[in-house]
Amino acid sequence: MAEEGAPPPSQQIARQTAAQLLAVGMTRQAYAELVREAARTEEETERAALQREAGALLWQAGAWEDAARHFSWLGDDPDARLGLAYSLYRQGRLLPARSLLQERADAEALYLDGLLLLRQGQAEAAVRTWRRLPADSPLAPRALEASSRVQAWGRIPRRSPAATGTLSALLPGLGQASLGRWGEAASALIVNGLLIGGTVEMARRELWAGAGLLAFFELGFYGGNVMSAVNGARRFNRRALEERVAPLEQSHGLVLEPTSAGWSAPPANPGSP
Repeated sequence: MAEEGAPPPSQQIARQTAAQLLAVGMTRQAYAELVREAARTEEETERAALQREAGALLWQAGAWEDAARHFSWLGDDPDARLGLAYSLYRQGRLLPARSLLQERADAEALYLDGLLLLRQGQAEAAVRTWRRLPADSPLAPRALEASSRVQAWGRIPRRSPAATGTLSALLPGLGQASLGRWGEAASALIVNGLLIGGTVEMARRELWAGAGLLAFFELGFYGGNVMSAVNGARRFNRRALEERVAPLEQSHGLVLEPTSAGWSAPPANPGSP
């Protein structure tokens, strides 16, 4: 006879089967086992718990896109929305993830929202969000430590894509040089210089067809030179942010674990988020 409050035998068997499949690397089959059992389960709380466990198995496999689809199928259930937001966060889809966390005050959602803000480069907003965590939450000490580390960063180096592109528009290669990309700067200056010089020389000799052809190619190289500077500045900004955020996510990231009542986060991060 089953103990009072214990899951029905069929659910226990499904979980055991899923664990055995997972142990031999058959994550998809384990996921399917839990989803099938959830479809057969009439009790809402147990069905939701099985669906959370199934989605978490996809996380373990690194199948973040499939996990996002799984949780999106579960509708507006708050725990499913948190699972969906976490899946989107791990895919780098920051804006849709944040939209799912608006007006939520639970600790896991607030902590995740802080990480999303940090990924968007909004360090001060992330700290303010983490400070809203309930003081009795197991995540509160981690949020306090993460806030202290972020505040110790100071100003994150940044380059303006517009200003960098303007420099290369004024003088090909100048924007790349401002980023320390000397090889690209020299290449842009030499190629554009040769094409401009060739165009001028052909025009001076009244070789209009050749001048037009060179001018056509020069416009392409000139535009490419400007876009190269703009994209270089964007890469610089992403790299500067990544160099700070990635170590913080390693030490103070968020790992969600399914429980019978919702989600929990381990008090100490065991590794990467």
